[in-house]
Amino acid sequence: MSGRIKQPNRDLQWVRMPTWWASRPEIHEALADAPAGDAIAALKLYLGLCANANRKPTDRLPRTGSVAATLSEWSAFLGLSRPMVVAGLSLLVRLELIERLQVRPSIYRLVRYEDIGYWTRLPHQHLAVSRASGTLQKLVDMTNRSVTTLHALQLYVYLASIRDRKTLQARVSYTKLTDTLHMSRASVARGLSILVNHDLVNMRQNDYDPVLKRKMAGVYWLKGRIGAVGEDELLGPAGENQLLDAATSDPPVADRLPSNYADHLP
Repeated sequence: MSGRIKQPNRDLQWVRMPTWWASRPEIHEALADAPAGDAIAALKLYLGLCANANRKPTDRLPRTGSVAATLSEWSAFLGLSRPMVVAGLSLLVRLELIERLQVRPSIYRLVRYEDIGYWTRLPHQHLAVSRASGTLQKLVDMTNRSVTTLHALQLYVYLASIRDRKTLQARVSYTKLTDTLHMSRASVARGLSILVNHDLVNMRQNDYDPVLKRKMAGVYWLKGRIGAVGEDELLGPAGENQLLDAATSDPPVADRLPSNYADHLP
């Protein structure tokens, strides 16, 4: 049997990720209570399922949001050991984030994959790095042995889930991050550092407002394009770094986008 997952979305710029669960503190508390390696595997596998989920029914996969893959294929795709794959999939099932449709061959499905209004776009090509690699290389490059990796992955899915449809930015305070993700401020800072170092997120943090006399919420955005209408105008020739200037520019970024821009984002 081939050592690679049959990737229906390999050439797509973006893939769909359900977001209904990403802001629920009880989910993140359960991830924090699980062994770190199991929770890391679970979140890597969740992103891997998003990367490979079928968007249209097929004879092999009649329900959308499904993936058929062996333990060895998941292991190669995400850089996980086979025991970690087993533990990660089991944790996702217990948390009711995925459901197991079939044992042999093994088929899993993302829960609430088709929910209108509860999904976002992930920058698939950016995560994969190379179409020929057959992996999600950005995730493979993240160690499976550190709780900081878990915190980084939690932050990644959460920021993706709250990203504004018009600006592609997520504005959120440290207090909100710590309360939702069940981690300390120091853990948030270390997790964000990992995301920046792995070229997954850019950020502008805690500007001081002299009028309100307090620090403002941080501004974060995922690296990589998602094929949105108006994205070229938003990112400009400077790429994603253009967003850093746009975060505080006048007029707002959204004012420069086509009027139907939001209609083309989840």
